[in-house]
Amino acid sequence: MKWIKYYSLMILLYIFQTVLGSSIRVMGILPDPVFVLAVYVALKEDRPGSLVFGLVAGLIKDFSLMQTFGLNGFITLYTVLMISLLSEKYFYPSMLVNGLFVFVSDFLYQSLYFFLRFAMWGRGDFIYSALNLIIPQCVYNLIVSIVIYIICSFMTGDKIFDSIIVWREFKWNRKITKKY
Repeated sequence: MKWIKYYSLMILLYIFQTVLGSSIRVMGILPDPVFVLAVYVALKEDRPGSLVFGLVAGLIKDFSLMQTFGLNGFITLYTVLMISLLSEKYFYPSMLVNGLFVFVSDFLYQSLYFFLRFAMWGRGDFIYSALNLIIPQCVYNLIVSIVIYIICSFMTGDKIFDSIIVWREFKWNRKITKKY
């Protein structure tokens, strides 16, 4: 049932992004709420389900661009995989961790997209793109991630501010012996 809610929210966010795209632009930057939702799902849910969700989220974005079909799906899939691997071992899902992962993963996602789409072919300036496009979009998506976190928490019945601790406690399996 929760996956139906996630996919329904993804479709609603995609419609919101495409229909109201011109009215929600700030400095020419459009947020990516579908990617933000994929990051949330990667942090909160199991790996196989979140990987499928990330692939579908990326392919939905590819349908609207139709320039390099599959590139967004590929990058989103591997981004969700890395988030899922890191979060299950080291982090508790919380609003702070969600925001951190949205900012960092969006920066890496946009940088990789820029490299594969433009820089690899000798077009574009990365420094200009990073300062004027990538970082402002990361900040915008960070703000959007707060809203999406609250919506998803209400949708799934989680408490919003339930965890302050963001690191998982490390458990060492080896014995520490003192030599005198």
